[in-house]
Amino acid sequence: MEHFDAFWEVYPKHGNDRPAAERAYCRVLREDCHIMEQDLVAAAANYAEAMKALGRKEEYVRSVASFLTDNFFAAYLPGQYVRPERERTAAGGGKNRFNQFAQHDYDFGALEKELVVN
Repeated sequence: MEHFDAFWEVYPKHGNDRPAAERAYCRVLREDCHIMEQDLVAAAANYAEAMKALGRKEEYVRSVASFLTDNFFAAYLPGQYVRPERERTAAGGGKNRFNQFAQHDYDFGALEKELVVN
């Protein structure tokens, strides 16, 4: 567990679950002999980068123990991780974040007048 502190520092969400995180970290290293501590640190850094790029609020970021459970971390290991595209916002990309449809600007005053006339 030489690198756990580095892992903990780069991970994007800290709570009161450090003991659970340490147990999960040790379990991964013990059960998966091809995983190195440096790989886990890199996976945590990649996950932090992905969450920032996607604009995830901290409440939607996995806890450390959850990140290390069920090999979720494997997608963020060096060689596996693919940097996500930054999310487009309505102002920046002309897309709605929910459904990705183009946004339209309407002159509601003119539309109301047209409805009143008809």
